[in-house]
Amino acid sequence: MSNRLISLLLLFIPSTVIVGQKGYYVKDSTMTVGVQMLDGGLVQNARSCQIKVKDRIITYTPYEVDEYGFKDDKVYIARIITLDQVEKKVFLERLSKGNLTLYYYKDKNGSKFFLEKESGQMIEISKNDSLNKTTGFHESLMTYSGECKFMSDQLKYVTYTKLSMQKYATWYNNCRHKPFPRFRYGAIAGYGITRISASPEYIYRSIYDITIEDYSQQLDFKYDGGFIIGLFIDKPVSVSYFSLHAELYYARNAFSYNRRSEYSDVDLTVETNYLNLPVFFRYTCPFINYRPFVSAGGIYSFHLKSDSHGYTAIFNQNIIELNKPAYDLLTIRHQAGLTAGFGMQFNLSPKNSISVEIRYSKTYSIFSRELVLLNSFFILSGVNF
Repeated sequence: MSNRLISLLLLFIPSTVIVGQKGYYVKDSTMTVGVQMLDGGLVQNARSCQIKVKDRIITYTPYEVDEYGFKDDKVYIARIITLDQVEKKVFLERLSKGNLTLYYYKDKNGSKFFLEKESGQMIEISKNDSLNKTTGFHESLMTYSGECKFMSDQLKYVTYTKLSMQKYATWYNNCRHKPFPRFRYGAIAGYGITRISASPEYIYRSIYDITIEDYSQQLDFKYDGGFIIGLFIDKPVSVSYFSLHAELYYARNAFSYNRRSEYSDVDLTVETNYLNLPVFFRYTCPFINYRPFVSAGGIYSFHLKSDSHGYTAIFNQNIIELNKPAYDLLTIRHQAGLTAGFGMQFNLSPKNSISVEIRYSKTYSIFSRELVLLNSFFILSGVNF
């Protein structure tokens, strides 16, 4: 490749990028591209088209400009709509184009959606109607939805918001066979095994001839198993397959530790019941009948009750001397940490599903001098209502 050709290409690429970063407008059937468009916000954009030319701002009304758009594919079309029983020409933001061409309009009184028929007539999609105060817009959209049966069945999960309506119309026009993201709630239950770890200096303050150093490598609490039960909510982020997943569940554990030597026998017990509040950032694969998911996030634990006791038996020839400290050796109240898991969701019906998950969590004591760690593994099952 010659140096001259390379130079021409380098000159062409920047000019293309500059034009692509700007907008366009259509006036008197003539399209002007590469102009500097001003985004005045949803309300102002519905009123006028603003263009910056050097130090001047030129404003066009919907009666002067037929269409304009920005670099981010946001397009406004001039259309006549009825507002308060009066016809008015405004700029409508086009959310989708195809079998279901959907527009969005916003003024000081709120937001409105419009469908455009093949004849060019604009049909307002109201949130409520006189017959059904809760699913009016669903009924209206269903009237004009018939080309894609699968997405029509997903219509019940659409909310009267710009992003939700836009995604539904776009996916409908593409006849996308994937479940529409929706808010879910339900119950969880499962079984977990938990192990406690603690700083030895807070457990073995002083027990006769047993020093902290003797136990620094031997704090070996056993795993304890128990059932958990709770509730969950799952809310999609920006109508996507990412979601914020929060739970509240109850758990209970009883831990024990024993160390026996030639001269002593030490037993420790810790009993606690607590509420866990994990909050996850979850991704669920958009399959139809089964949906793998992974999640990770933080967890807070509040221990409703926490009791611990230590017993020491000292062997002195033929005499056994038993000592029980008068204070609790370990107190757990507030903990926080990290948690993660993976699982599978199975759809039982368009509304109901069950899930199975394997999860790990690790929590540390907070607001306390005593460093206590809980390591837990869970097998969980959930059902959404």
